Amino acid sequence: MKFFVNIFLCLLFISFSCKKNDDGNNGGNGGGGAGSGGVNDSIYLVKVVTIDTSLPTGADTMSTISVRYDSQKRIDSMITITYPFRPSVLTYKDYEKRFYNGTDTLPSKTFTVQISGTGSIQYTTHFLYYDSDNVIFKDSIIYTYSQNPSIDISRKLYYRTSNRITSIGQFLSSSSQFQTFDSTISIVIKNAGNTISSSDSVFYGSSGSSVNNITTYTASYDNKPNPFNRIKLPYPAYIYNYFGHHLQKAFNNLVSSDYERKSSSGSTNNSAFASYIYNSNGYPVVSWFTHVPSFTKSKAFIYYTAP
Repeated sequence: MKFFVNIFLCLLFISFSCKKNDDGNNGGNGGGGAGSGGVNDSIYLVKVVTIDTSLPTGADTMSTISVRYDSQKRIDSMITITYPFRPSVLTYKDYEKRFYNGTDTLPSKTFTVQISGTGSIQYTTHFLYYDSDNVIFKDSIIYTYSQNPSIDISRKLYYRTSNRITSIGQFLSSSSQFQTFDSTISIVIKNAGNTISSSDSVFYGSSGSSVNNITTYTASYDNKPNPFNRIKLPYPAYIYNYFGHHLQKAFNNLVSSDYERKSSSGSTNNSAFASYIYNSNGYPVVSWFTHVPSFTKSKAFIYYTAP
């Protein structure tokens, strides 16, 4: 397994290197793209560099995302590198490859290699199933690990009725024979392809226990195209599962959001505010985000290219 994964990573690095050389205009710092034409006049996101504006240059990188497309302009692969312990250079790296059936425009499977800052590796195989509206109604995820022989499996079904989405999930762990069942009832209000509000009631069950989390989310948007809409998988709602959540696709760019999560252990509140500089096609090339209550301020440089 490790041998084939090493080959996969080498090929992925080579393909991204070749693409970068072909484009030629994606180097340098992120500030050069605003309204300057060239690759930033395309609509295909190819690279995002996000920095923490409170830290000095050289220690300010929060994350980088690199995207590669195939000949049908579908996403072929992505590399995401995050720096969670800034200003430490310790990184977490995700290498994702997408697979398609024939000329389908949505992937039937993704394979991800996730390398932690300590060197441990998680391999994730994600199977996706879509309804007639090209929205995911079922998925299955298999997790394997470099540090132990266990296999974990997550399965989820999604049922949509008007603005109500019910999801039923199951998580199985071979290492401990541990099973968790969760279900989520989401009430989602959309406008022009954007989620402007949602309310989720999440129930977890394990060994007879049950915990209810209630999440509310509201958001506002600009009227410009969102480049991340192309790379987001079309989940029906802001759905939680054992390992995390899947943010819903949005046609436009987030301007403000409010998030509250209540559970038996307490509540969490977060807000975010954003502003942008756009290119000639209306796509953002620079974004600024402020997060409350942490007041973390981030700035992202967004690059485009013709695939």
